[in-house]
Amino acid sequence: FRNLENLQKSPCVLLWFLPTTCIFFCFLFFNTMSTGFTKPSFSVALLSSSFLARRMFSVGGTAPIEDLHIECTVCKKDSKLAINKKTSLSLQCGHMIQCTECRDYNLEKMLRCERCCIEIVGIFPSGCSPNCPRNSTTVKATALCAVCGSHLRKEARCCKSSPLLKECKKKMRRYITVLVQNPSLIKSPTPQDRPCSHYTLCQFCKNSVTKGHRSSTACKLCRTSKKRPSNPIEYTEAPPLKKQCTLGTLAQLAETFEESESASSSKTLESPEREHPHSPRFGESVGSVPVWALLNIR
Repeated sequence: FRNLENLQKSPCVLLWFLPTTCIFFCFLFFNTMSTGFTKPSFSVALLSSSFLARRMFSVGGTAPIEDLHIECTVCKKDSKLAINKKTSLSLQCGHMIQCTECRDYNLEKMLRCERCCIEIVGIFPSGCSPNCPRNSTTVKATALCAVCGSHLRKEARCCKSSPLLKECKKKMRRYITVLVQNPSLIKSPTPQDRPCSHYTLCQFCKNSVTKGHRSSTACKLCRTSKKRPSNPIEYTEAPPLKKQCTLGTLAQLAETFEESESASSSKTLESPEREHPHSPRFGESVGSVPVWALLNIR
């Protein structure tokens, strides 16, 4: 239609044109709302044969964190991101929670990816010297970036404390996080049902998944019941104290030893002499020396 006069002369066309235009703009509006800033710039599922599926994504952008929608690896649906009281992230569906240890572990790998560092924070720290391993890329097929799939730079311990690398790591930590499956929702878990390497089975009941390492792998219920002894030892009397080694104690011990020596010598005089088949090694015996003479307490 070239002008509005032709549009007004045809009411049937006008009735068809207005609803179609409204539907078109409504489609654009809802499509923008669903595919705008409410989606993270990247979202990657971390798959492993030893752990359950995890989700790594970026939380940076112009929209608030509460407006982000993340695909849950359990229900396979987009769920809104929520912030708990302890400033930890989780999904509103309740299937996934944040793991800061997994974030730091994957952050160390992403710091070795030049492409991701430049796209996310705008800088990539190079090696600390011309011979630094960080200047060369890895050749292993497994040493790939989980986000873009490019080869990582070689790990270099010599420049881990450089100011530029610390600044890049600090910025990356604000933009990246990792969600793992909620361990409280895992029923009858097995060693393969661990959300990540930072979770394990309770060392007492083996029926729940808890976060911890080595001796601290006890669930909340077992911390209050199984670790404490069921029948604590009750002392009716105080245990006897050990005697301290003092000069008085040594003198008393020397007197007791003298009495036993005198008693044994009197018995030897009454009994007949015994023939010694061999002569003494260091000459004739001169008798025993009393303990008090050695201690010099008299």
